[in-house]
Amino acid sequence: MRLNILIAGAAGQGINEISNILAKSLAFSGYYVFNYREYGSLITGGHNWNVLSVSDKEINAHENDFDIVIALNEDAVKKHKLNNDTIVLASEAYKVKNLVKVEIGNKKIENVYYASVLFKILGLEKEILKKYIEKVFAGKSYLKEDLEAVEKMYSKDYKLNLGLKKLKGEKKVLTGAEAVGISAIESGLQVYLAYPMTPATSMLTFLAQHQEKYNYFVYTPESEVAVINNALGVSFTGAVTMIGTAGGGFDLMTEALSMSGMAEIPLVIYLAQRPGPSTGVPTYSMQTDINAAIYGGHGEFPRVVVSPGDIEDCYRLTKEAFYLSEKYKAPSIILSDKHLAESYYTIEDIKDYKLPEIKLKKIVGKDLVRASSYEHDVNGELVDKPEEIKKAFERRLKRIEELKKEVSKMETYSVYGNSKAKKVIIGTGSVKGAVIDALKNLADFSYIHVNYLEPFADFSDAIKGKEVYVIEENSVGQLADLIQKNLLVKIDNKHRILKYDALPFAASEVVKLMGGRK
Repeated sequence: MRLNILIAGAAGQGINEISNILAKSLAFSGYYVFNYREYGSLITGGHNWNVLSVSDKEINAHENDFDIVIALNEDAVKKHKLNNDTIVLASEAYKVKNLVKVEIGNKKIENVYYASVLFKILGLEKEILKKYIEKVFAGKSYLKEDLEAVEKMYSKDYKLNLGLKKLKGEKKVLTGAEAVGISAIESGLQVYLAYPMTPATSMLTFLAQHQEKYNYFVYTPESEVAVINNALGVSFTGAVTMIGTAGGGFDLMTEALSMSGMAEIPLVIYLAQRPGPSTGVPTYSMQTDINAAIYGGHGEFPRVVVSPGDIEDCYRLTKEAFYLSEKYKAPSIILSDKHLAESYYTIEDIKDYKLPEIKLKKIVGKDLVRASSYEHDVNGELVDKPEEIKKAFERRLKRIEELKKEVSKMETYSVYGNSKAKKVIIGTGSVKGAVIDALKNLADFSYIHVNYLEPFADFSDAIKGKEVYVIEENSVGQLADLIQKNLLVKIDNKHRILKYDALPFAASEVVKLMGGRK
């Protein structure tokens, strides 16, 4: 059983609130959910939508074949393709086949009316819905009216029951940003600095909400340049530090990124991708900053770039990013994107993941600790003689090799599907969910998810003798280029599966694209 529910209307109508309440309530009822969100760069108006997919079996991505539409305005039925069986919940008499009229008592809480009707026709317990409404709207002036709306909608007979029942076992949902944030807190986070920039703002919001409970400090300096320079100073004092930004902000940080490499100051950077160049499409999602993460900054220095694809990846790879940054005194970049950062994924349990404790060298007596953007020796003393400069470069090169050796012991890539398949799809980041769901209908393919982009994962043995395809959400194939460079495997244009309309892959799209590749 699977249902795909479209919730659409204008910004300001509470679309995301409906979707989030339903996602959490359905997960609590035992179902797997995936909640995908799209919105424009507007406070009110425009056209926003969420796709909430629900199933009694594991799902990892959304679909665009809708079973139910919650239409908060007419654009919901005009701007999306509906099929003959699609059920439409609306307060107006739109010209659609299967309309369920919803009487809205108070327009200011119309999202609660719609959520209640949907819960009712799904056959789910109203007490579960009321629990989450009380949690989400606690202290709000309309809470009493919200709960009354639930009762009113449940008293009506809609002559439609899709028959979902509470399953055994309660589940939870998390966004990618929340999973990274939880892992950062568990990694000992002490300071988080960021200048608001979509889609990294969800991380800033999440960490700000929990700073008092977990005793760390969140601060917003005046610019991205100030963010990273403040962070280097904070990290130099010994505080566990992370910063967050999107592509344009990361560009401004690259000079100080190089200083992190030269001065040997640990720093974790959360980079959430959106379409560029420049402002691009600020609230949509693409994978266009892979090269920026790997090559950004001047000079040669060790760095880590991890690219999670789901909640478990976000949790594990964030811990590894903190560990490697501290141990090798180098910047670690967690490369996310808007789709991964803001979509809700179902989780049943995340296993605690611990890494070895790093023993820091204690500074005693009159030792003076220095960090400089100038070339220096092991004691931080500035150097300018050719032989000394050469030694400094070789010290960093040695650290790069040591970093590669340690990373090779980690899960640098993951394999899914039929390991004996003669064709393999390779991807990174948020494409993972759509490809894994697509594999159910692609028996001839396996999937390799690349977790480490720098140092680059060596999966040569896993693709030996196989026909290789690379799937990514950019227009040139940045991951494919990396594979060619690092593994010496030719990826021609017909084997590059590229999507660059700023919308993420759905599983059915992957099936359609790969199904004809015989």
